[in-house]
Amino acid sequence: MVEFSPRQRSQGQFLTCPFDRQDLDPVRDVFPDTATERKILTLAIRCPREGCEWTGELRNKEEHLTQCGTCPNNCGHSVSRETVLTHIRDECPLAVVSCPYTRVGCDTVIQRQTVEPHLQNGLNLHLNLACLKLNETIVELEETKRQLQTTRLQLDRTKEELDKTTFIWKISGFSGIFTQAIA
Repeated sequence: MVEFSPRQRSQGQFLTCPFDRQDLDPVRDVFPDTATERKILTLAIRCPREGCEWTGELRNKEEHLTQCGTCPNNCGHSVSRETVLTHIRDECPLAVVSCPYTRVGCDTVIQRQTVEPHLQNGLNLHLNLACLKLNETIVELEETKRQLQTTRLQLDRTKEELDKTTFIWKISGFSGIFTQAIA
């Protein structure tokens, strides 16, 4: 009998016996083979990440990968586990980053190592995008100035009205409150 992994089953692969090529019933003919699994898990492997010299048993691969000191993008740089995120965010040449002109409309997403050629090749595009954004900003600024001027005029009118108004306050029971305050 042969053991098929859960991955093979979930992918709907047709199960056949490797010995006689007969169809296998996944419920009746396929079963976990723990002895073979133990044997496979003791096989010696090397770390799949470039630059890492680790070797060990297959059973320890996942644990090693969580602590491996190489960049997950396989850029070739050795980085400590503590600095992996910083390396990817700030340094890794293979990290995917947005174009520095994203705020003016460039939607390009590229590897960090290709940013400089992108900037050189897209010089006219970036300049045009920056000019469009500048023009939009000027229009918005003019509208904001207009709204501010309108608000100032309304505020000045309200202030003038308040300066001309006399306020009369009626306080119920004032004499009693006044008497308590004096005593």
